[in-house]
Amino acid sequence: MERDPKFVQLYNRIMTENKTELESLRKRSKVKIIGLIIICIIFTIFIFALVAKIPIFVVLFFAILAAVISVSENINTEKKRYAEIFKTKFVLPLVQAVFPSAEYAPKKRLGIHLYNGGRANVYNDTFVNCHSEDTVITCDENHLVFSEVKLEDEVQTKDGKQGVNVIVFWGLAGSFVSPVYFNLPIKILRNRVYYGDIKMDSEEFEANFNVYAEDKIETLSILTADVMTKLVKIKKRFGDNLEIVFFADKVYFRIDYSNLFEAKLNSEALSIESIEKYYNLLCNIKDMSEYIMEVLKNANI
Repeated sequence: MERDPKFVQLYNRIMTENKTELESLRKRSKVKIIGLIIICIIFTIFIFALVAKIPIFVVLFFAILAAVISVSENINTEKKRYAEIFKTKFVLPLVQAVFPSAEYAPKKRLGIHLYNGGRANVYNDTFVNCHSEDTVITCDENHLVFSEVKLEDEVQTKDGKQGVNVIVFWGLAGSFVSPVYFNLPIKILRNRVYYGDIKMDSEEFEANFNVYAEDKIETLSILTADVMTKLVKIKKRFGDNLEIVFFADKVYFRIDYSNLFEAKLNSEALSIESIEKYYNLLCNIKDMSEYIMEVLKNANI
């Protein structure tokens, strides 16, 4: 597939302005890590030579432990520095290219209100913790907001004595203002083992989504044949992971897409393929929100 010329131009500009700085930081990090490993090896040999009475496995254990701790701390520090530069110099221009008026706040956490507006059980799941970061807030008429979200729920161990937190969702979630007010929720969720409340006419749509709603007339007024076909296509653009909920004055959506805008300390992190995935994701979110807004404005409700 041919790349978007606007993206190619943007990518080339960003790389020209920032590649040297990021590549230099990445290479320095690798040199530091290799240096730490060498120092630990020398330290091991030195200690063993001085204290020959200590068993070699004891010396090796503590040396390896020291190496692991030192390298881990160094990697975490360098990754934070690298990520800050990557998000400022790479991600921010991508966001602003797709959403010119948007605010991108990597460390901003909106928590539960971003995910479901504080309304319980919007996506038919339960959780005890909600974490978010990498937040994008647009200033257009849709008031589109989205962020990386991780949900954790507490489950009991087999003995029933201890609760363990497990991840129930990790991806991108957001919302935008609906031109129609929904007194009762309409949930378009991924197809699971059980069936939804409403049987739809489209077999392809039924194979991709379950629809949960109490107001069948209102639901069918929105989910016309054309809309169902389009939503299936949109879902495939998101890797078959899209879910949408209409509730009150908002449209909520979520997509399984963990590690949003993550910069790894390797050369592939800056490749055009890696950056293009983020650009396409942003474009798909924009197209989806605009399409749904248009559908709701024209719906006979």
